[in-house]
Amino acid sequence: MEQPQSIYINTPPTPEQPPHNAPQKPQVIQQKPPLPYSRGDGWLLLLAVAVGYLFAKLVMAPQVSMGFLPFSYPFILLAGMGTGTVGHLLFAAGFVVSLAVYIAFKRKKPALSGVLAAAGALALAASQMTHCNGVIHFLTAGLFLLLLCYAAYAAMGHRRKGQIFSDILYAAIVTPFSGLFCWFGIVKRAMSGSRKGKRAGHVAIGLLIALPVTVAAAALLVRADAAFSELVNRFFSGFWVRLWSNIGYILLGFPVALFAFGLMYNSAHARHVNTVDPETTAKTRQSLRIAPPVITVSALTPVMLTYLAYFAVQFAYFTAAFASVLPQGYNHSEFARRGFFELCAVAGLNLVLLLCAMSFSKKTNTTKHFNAALSVFTLAFIGIAVSKMVMYIESWGFTRLRVYTTWFMTVLAVLFVLLLLKQYWRRLRVAPIFIAAFLALYALLAFGRTDAAIASLNVEYYGGEIATQGEVTLDAAPYIWRLVNDDDRATAEAARLYLHRTEGVAEGRLDHWLYYNIAFTQAADTLNDFRNSAFYNDPVWPREEEYNRARRP
Repeated sequence: MEQPQSIYINTPPTPEQPPHNAPQKPQVIQQKPPLPYSRGDGWLLLLAVAVGYLFAKLVMAPQVSMGFLPFSYPFILLAGMGTGTVGHLLFAAGFVVSLAVYIAFKRKKPALSGVLAAAGALALAASQMTHCNGVIHFLTAGLFLLLLCYAAYAAMGHRRKGQIFSDILYAAIVTPFSGLFCWFGIVKRAMSGSRKGKRAGHVAIGLLIALPVTVAAAALLVRADAAFSELVNRFFSGFWVRLWSNIGYILLGFPVALFAFGLMYNSAHARHVNTVDPETTAKTRQSLRIAPPVITVSALTPVMLTYLAYFAVQFAYFTAAFASVLPQGYNHSEFARRGFFELCAVAGLNLVLLLCAMSFSKKTNTTKHFNAALSVFTLAFIGIAVSKMVMYIESWGFTRLRVYTTWFMTVLAVLFVLLLLKQYWRRLRVAPIFIAAFLALYALLAFGRTDAAIASLNVEYYGGEIATQGEVTLDAAPYIWRLVNDDDRATAEAARLYLHRTEGVAEGRLDHWLYYNIAFTQAADTLNDFRNSAFYNDPVWPREEEYNRARRP
C-alpha cells in the first residue's frame, strides 16, 4: 500500500512571526543611569570619611578595648553609645559642620526644620557629659543621632507637612541605606570626570608608589648618619603608632562614613526621599476608615461599662491613693504596688483601642464622644497610678525605676490629652506637638542629672539608710560623702561602704580630655578626698557580709 506523501505549503509569515530572512532587531539593553555628580560631591567624599573617623574616635573608641572583630562591631557601637562624654558633643558638632560645608558647596539655603533639628541634637549631645547614667546615655545617643539624620534630610528641603513620622523613617533608614555604596561610584566619577579629578588620582597613585621607596631610603640614611638618625627619631617619635591608630579609626568608622555619605548625597540630589504629597496621604487615611460607626460603638461600649463598674465598686479604694489614705490591712508599699502595673497595662490597651478607632472607623459625633470618654477613663487610670507611685516614693524614697515609671506615665498622659483634644479640634496637629512635648520632657531626664537628684533628695528627706540602699552610681558620690561622718554610726558605715563600691564603678574609665565627663570628674574628686580621709581605712568599717547581716530584719 502506498504511503501518503506529505505536502508542505509555504504559508506567508504572520505579523507576529517575521520572515526567516528578515534581519533581527538588535536587543536594546537599558543601562542604569550614572549617579548624578555636581558641585561639592567630591568634597563630600572627604567629609563623610571625616564624620566616620570622628564617630570611631569620639564615640566608639572608649570601647575598642573589647577587641575589634567583625562580629563585635555592633557591641562596640552600642557600648560606645552608652558611654557619655564630651566626645559625643564633638562628634555631633563635626557632623553639623560637615553638613553645613556641603550645603554651602551646593549653594543651598538650609531649611529651618533642619536647623532646629541640628540645634536639638547638639543640645542633647551636650547633656551627655553632665551625668554618668548609662541608660540615659544610650537613649540620648540614639535620640541625637536620629535628630542628626533628620537634620541632614530636612535641611535639604524634604520635610513634608503632616508626615513627620514618614520623614523620620526616610531620614534614618530609606534615604541613607539606599545610597550606602554611592561613595564608591562618586569616587570613580570624581577621578575620571574632570581634569582635577584625574590629577588627584594620579597624585594619589604617585604617593603610593613613592611611599615604600621613601621609607627604604630613609632607613638606609638613618643607618648611615647619626645626626640624621637623631633628627628622624626626634621628628617621628611615636609617628607609626599614631599613624596606625588613626588608620584603624578610619577603618572602624568607614561604615558610618558610607551611611553619612548616602544620607547627605541622596538628600542633596532628591534621590529616595519622601515624595508623597499631603493630599495623597489624606486620601489614604480616609480610605482606611472602612469600619461603620456601629462597630466602633459596639466594641467600646462593653469596655467602658467595665470601667464604670470598676470605678463604682472600688471608688473609695482607688481614690485613697489621691488622699494618701491607706485601706485597712495594707501598708504603704503593698497598697502602692497592688494594681499599679495593671493600671499601666490598661492605659496601654486603651491607647491601642483609641488609635484603632481613630484610624479605621468612620467619624461621627457618636464615635467622637466614645473616643473622648475612653481618653478620660485612661487619664483617670494614669492619675491613680501616678498617685500610687507618689505614695510609694513618700514612704521609701526615690529610685531610678520609680522616676522612669513616673516620667513614662506623664508622657502617656500628655498623649491622651492631645488625643482627647483631637476629637473636637480637627486641625490640631498631634504628632509635632507630641514630639515637641516628648523632647521637652526628655530634656528633664537628660539635663536633670537623675542619679544626682535622686541621691540629693534621698539624703535630704529620707536619711542615709535609704540613700545608701540604692544602686551605686558615680553621680551620687558627692552627696553620699556628706554622710561618712554622720552621728548615726550605721549611716556613716553605710556611706563609707557605698563609696568603696563606687571605687569599683570608677575603675577603667579613660582619663583623657576627649572622654571628659563632669559627673565623673566630681566623683573622682570625691573619691580622692575619701581616700585621703581618716575614714578610708577606719577599722570599725564592717565588711560587706557583716553589713548585710546587720541590715537583715
